[in-house]
Amino acid sequence: MSTPVETPSGASLLSALLKPALLIFAIPAFAWWFGGYVTGRFDQQLQEGALAQVDSVPGLSDGDREGLRLFYSTVRPSEVCAGDDPAQDELRVTLGEACSQYDQLRWIKQAGMLSVALGLLTGLIGGVAVAAAMGSRAAQLPAFRVAWGSLRVISAVQVVLQGGLAVALSYWVTAYFLEVYVVKLIVVAALLALWGVGAVLLGIFAKVDVVTPVEGAPITEADAPALWARLRELAAKIGTEPPTRVIGGIDDNFFVTENAVQLGDARLEGRTLFMSLALLRGLDAAEAEAVMCHELAHFSGGDTTHSRGLAPMRAKYAEYLQVLQGNPLSMPVFFTMLAFWRGFELALAKTSRERELRADRIAAEQTRPDAVARALLKIAAWSRYRAEVEDALFRQSQVLSSVNIADRVRGGFADFVGSERLLSIRGGETPHPMDSHPPNTERFAALNVSLPESAWPEVLTAPVEDSWHGRIPVAEAVEAALWADYEARFAAGQRLKVAIELTPRTPEEIALVEDYFPTLRYNDKQGVESVVLSWEGIAHDGWRLNHDEITNAALDDGVLGKHLVLTTASGKQKINLRSLPEQEHLVNFLGRYLGRARRAQEIRRQAGG
Repeated sequence: MSTPVETPSGASLLSALLKPALLIFAIPAFAWWFGGYVTGRFDQQLQEGALAQVDSVPGLSDGDREGLRLFYSTVRPSEVCAGDDPAQDELRVTLGEACSQYDQLRWIKQAGMLSVALGLLTGLIGGVAVAAAMGSRAAQLPAFRVAWGSLRVISAVQVVLQGGLAVALSYWVTAYFLEVYVVKLIVVAALLALWGVGAVLLGIFAKVDVVTPVEGAPITEADAPALWARLRELAAKIGTEPPTRVIGGIDDNFFVTENAVQLGDARLEGRTLFMSLALLRGLDAAEAEAVMCHELAHFSGGDTTHSRGLAPMRAKYAEYLQVLQGNPLSMPVFFTMLAFWRGFELALAKTSRERELRADRIAAEQTRPDAVARALLKIAAWSRYRAEVEDALFRQSQVLSSVNIADRVRGGFADFVGSERLLSIRGGETPHPMDSHPPNTERFAALNVSLPESAWPEVLTAPVEDSWHGRIPVAEAVEAALWADYEARFAAGQRLKVAIELTPRTPEEIALVEDYFPTLRYNDKQGVESVVLSWEGIAHDGWRLNHDEITNAALDDGVLGKHLVLTTASGKQKINLRSLPEQEHLVNFLGRYLGRARRAQEIRRQAGG
């Protein structure tokens, strides 16, 4: 009035993100300390050994013996190995394998130092970018571009460094402190490091398509000439170009975007105005035009152009975060990147609030302040009640005989307005798919409109004698078709939900569950039926288990092949998957059937049954 912007508070951002972000220093700081500590210990041991030999060598004069003591006390073997003084070549050869160990420890220490420095650089870049974005909307696009370009490279280097450190430490820590090394630990660390590096590289170069999915139908100029004429008139008054297209829908919002939109199978470019036909019914013409002006003001203020510029980079960044979050070794890097993301989102939320208040002000100038305020109140109330109706319908434990969401919302809205439940919209935000909006109370105050809670019922139940819904000839037919499609999908989803939660007892209930969880039969490689999976349980090789009996299902790659191991309170049963051509299908569907059984069991417990 894409993805909604989350707007955490500054305190929650600090506690929830900056503290975990400090994990970026955990491995490198330990590596830095460990490399220096072990190097120092090795130096001490070698020096003590050399001094002991000096004391035991016969035939040395006191002066020579004292000179050797001074030499071995002051010259560190680690410095000899790292140096290139020709006079110490013979000593380096004598140190032999010790120099190789010193080289490894020196790399560990230096890599740790570099990783710590990169962590600090990440914080600096992210902090400067967020500060710039907070200070100016004009700075947001270049700040994000510079930060994203820098941080993705630094984070990739960090994953490589920390992966290498994890592999090195997995050997050195146990080898030094326990005098053993665990091959499996080293292999696991190496595999995680390779996985992390590969995933990060894929994340950097992955292509992300920025498109906003929209459900609705185009309202062309031929469909609604009066609407298009009014939009052009309002756009001219505001000083902007009209939208390329208007899409009518039944979602509870109005919005504009310059991002590509996906409408069915069509990808549409240019300026899009989405109008809720369901909401237009309850807005009088002045209120509807106030909403139109508000949305057109986003075009005039460059808000949609700004969002279009940021959208591809934000989408890439979000995808990159998903990649980092999937690997344990990249989690510290993930938290630092997430801290910047959340900080930048706070800056965008701040800008969004300012731009919404600007759009409200322009709409008030072109219409009336009270029309803007009443429209905001109606949208918030209608949206909240519709959500309440849909939630109550979806939670029904029986399949709905009819849905009729639109009729239920229209028919029960007056009762909702007359109840205490209306106050649930107090301080609420107007729903919107693109960004965060200020609370309506703040927007009323900015408009200098007094709209006390005592006046809400009268505003919300006042008859609408002239609406833009009535002025759009195709509105009734388009809205009816959209509701029919939406309600059919809602009914199908609610029916599936009942099938998942139901413990069937009657033939009709069993038939319902079997519609979604039919009996599946799996033959072995000889074509003989081997496994039978139903909503009740699983049977194989003379045994049968109800899903409620199974406490755990796991795959076991043993010497004799892969087995599916089902654990119950009384023991375990195994299925040799090697003999089944459709083993992956069985494993996937067993997971679904067990999930259904767990959910049904949970519902029974809640009901006390």
